[in-house]
Amino acid sequence: DRTDVAVYTPADIQNGMAYAKQAAKKYPTLDSVYVTTCFSGTVLGPGPNAAKWQPVVDFCDERTLLTVYPWYGGADPGNIDTQMQWSWNNGLKQVQARKKEIVIAEIGWPSAGGRATSVDNERINYETTKKWVSFGNPMKMEFDTYWFEMFDEPWKTKEGPQGPHWGLCTGGPNPQPKFAFTG
Repeated sequence: DRTDVAVYTPADIQNGMAYAKQAAKKYPTLDSVYVTTCFSGTVLGPGPNAAKWQPVVDFCDERTLLTVYPWYGGADPGNIDTQMQWSWNNGLKQVQARKKEIVIAEIGWPSAGGRATSVDNERINYETTKKWVSFGNPMKMEFDTYWFEMFDEPWKTKEGPQGPHWGLCTGGPNPQPKFAFTG
């Protein structure tokens, strides 16, 4: 629950990345460290923002992390194809065209707090997403993906009633899985 209203420019982000790249050189054993940043999945989509963010995407080492949330796009938990195709057409493929590996750094479904939210729908979406990112998409591609998130965060209330409920497991001192994981 950030309370600041900071807006970071492309130069701010690129300067931070330059600092991290320089600092990493001090540790030669960290040869597999990649410096990147996380963008909205539409960072290079059509519109005026793409040109100002292209240099930052280009400055990422090999990979670019992107957030994609079909829930916000109004998807059905068991069918994310339309929203994921939109994300592909409006940002992801443009990042790939710049020779960066796409990493979906945040994707998920809340279990409470809004439209189509339930533990069962979170489970259905988890399985659907797992298939989609494992070659089950029209591009027949596999995407490295990080689910948002492992544990519920009850303090995340600023983004709306769904904020605390994105975890695959409950929060608190004794977290429990919300559903059985397959495969």
